[in-house]
Amino acid sequence: MRAIRLAFLLLLCCSFLPTARTFAQVSELDNVTYRLAAALERAHTNAAIVADFTDEEGGVTLQGVLLADRIWISLLQEQKSFQTLPRQALRKALDREHLSSSNLVATKEIEAAQAAGADVLITGGIERRDKELIVSVRASKVPKLEQIGQQMWRVSRTGSLDALAEQPIQVKTPFYLLGQNGVTMPSCAYCPNPQYSDSARKHKVEGTVVLMALIESSGRVSNVWEIRGLPEGLTEHAIEVVRQQWRFQPARDANGTAVTMIAPIDVSFRLM
Repeated sequence: MRAIRLAFLLLLCCSFLPTARTFAQVSELDNVTYRLAAALERAHTNAAIVADFTDEEGGVTLQGVLLADRIWISLLQEQKSFQTLPRQALRKALDREHLSSSNLVATKEIEAAQAAGADVLITGGIERRDKELIVSVRASKVPKLEQIGQQMWRVSRTGSLDALAEQPIQVKTPFYLLGQNGVTMPSCAYCPNPQYSDSARKHKVEGTVVLMALIESSGRVSNVWEIRGLPEGLTEHAIEVVRQQWRFQPARDANGTAVTMIAPIDVSFRLM
């Protein structure tokens, strides 16, 4: 059976329960956050917060923001004895300093994490290789940034993901990011299942296509970025159905006005 799981709906209302995981179904992202959560528990963490990830020059692009969002969402499902704080709490504290993500300094991130109530700051550095991105995810105690855990997350490079690295983050953008300024999340209005390809069914391919989508104030999807795909045409099928057929109740600001937002979407393929 094909099941579609929107990560943001899972966070908001538990209407969609995560599929029970077997060893074969656990992705590298799941493994990274599982081990990261174990390190947080060993360090007796009270609350952790995830910062925007930086590139090799120390800057923050849309790629770094969206990869950090994926770690945050996955970590929320692993938390047990500690709390994973909303990323907007860190962004709000930094916004009060009138900083853009491209000129953050470590001291301001530490102060912002503490102001948000976190005793652990999770940061990430992105190294570009020929065929993949190597994301070094580090958990450090604040205020001295004593490292308590580090994991390497390998992400296959795609044209759409590379394009995100060319978009620097600014204080004001034509769209909202996950949790920014208290904007509500989009909700699915019409989200039909994508079709299984014949070759994927023949080779019994299962798994989840991990995407980020630009959802317009009209509820239509105008752009889709692949974070993690599946073979045998399933990634293409997922992107096509999300871009062409899916419709959303759009995100809304504090005044109830519909706004444009980038949101995470997981499209899962399961055979009967």
